[in-house]
Amino acid sequence: MCLGELDQVDDALEIGQKILSSVVRQDQRFGADYTVKVLRGSSDQRILDNRHDDLSTYGLLADSDVRAVRGWVEQLVAQGFLAKTGEYNVLTVTESGRSLLRGDVTPRLLKPAARAAKVRKSRAHDDSWEGVDRDLFERLRELRRRLADEKSVPAYVVFGDASLRDMARKKPGTPTEFLDVHGVGQKKAADYGELFLAAIGTSD
Repeated sequence: MCLGELDQVDDALEIGQKILSSVVRQDQRFGADYTVKVLRGSSDQRILDNRHDDLSTYGLLADSDVRAVRGWVEQLVAQGFLAKTGEYNVLTVTESGRSLLRGDVTPRLLKPAARAAKVRKSRAHDDSWEGVDRDLFERLRELRRRLADEKSVPAYVVFGDASLRDMARKKPGTPTEFLDVHGVGQKKAADYGELFLAAIGTSD
């Protein structure tokens, strides 16, 4: 038995909810490849044309390898939380999937098995912190937590950690610069830009 093939992710419920939430917010009209691109914050022209860079789920799994995210989608299909329908294998959320979104059930999601993938992921994790003002990152996380509490939503719906790290790295000072932050679209900029720019502006 290869333990690498059987290692489960620790945050399977949150990952599953992020993936299913994205499918719902995409109106259940797109397939797995497209959904993975949205979750990883791709600048694919089709995503921009559909304005899906404005979705709250855009870029939520930007820190995860594309192979891992695609694997989790397929595992959610295999476990009955998602279904593929029609000629184009469009993803739809099943009744079991709705239970997952409510937090009533937790999926079993596995980590990628290949050791090389783990090495790449570790390096990517190190790179993702390069140039980040960690004190500012923590302050932005606290702001995110307060906003999420006010709206009674999970913190990742406001911004994912990848977006907060990019803010703490780039330290945007204007609305235009804020739009250059990873995972920030027009809607999130309109909803949260002023608050986060103010927090960044007081960091120096």
